[in-house]
Amino acid sequence: MVEENLSRNTLLKNLRAFGKLTLTYRLMVDGVPRYVSLYAVSPDDEAKQIIISVANVDDAKREMYDVTHDMMTGLFTREYLFTRITERLSNDKETPYYILYLDVKNFQVVNDIFGTEFGNQAIKSIADWIRESFFRQMHTRQTYRSGIRRACPEG
Repeated sequence: MVEENLSRNTLLKNLRAFGKLTLTYRLMVDGVPRYVSLYAVSPDDEAKQIIISVANVDDAKREMYDVTHDMMTGLFTREYLFTRITERLSNDKETPYYILYLDVKNFQVVNDIFGTEFGNQAIKSIADWIRESFFRQMHTRQTYRSGIRRACPEG
């Protein structure tokens, strides 16, 4: 995906169409996510030069991630999930979606009986199961299967 978006022909096609291009990527460097943005602009349609800038946007992305994702599981927070679902459904009312939302009721009982450490590990295991079962197949933001678009979180 990265190589395809960064190919010369793709860059030129998008620059001709829009006059500018911004790509933001999450790269894993030594097991740590790093975020970079590539900005490209062409002065005009006839120009033979392209101005390209690459910026490290780790801090901004990390702050946004911290606000929108649960720190223990890495999944969307309830508030952000509902915001994303509302936006997606209001922007595309024609496409049917599958939406998965799990709310573990009375989980405090698990913590009370088995302890907080066990409860935290159980919650992390549930999050891992969600990622492995649902998101592994969806390496892009949207995939198409049987004519139904499924939405999943970035990163």
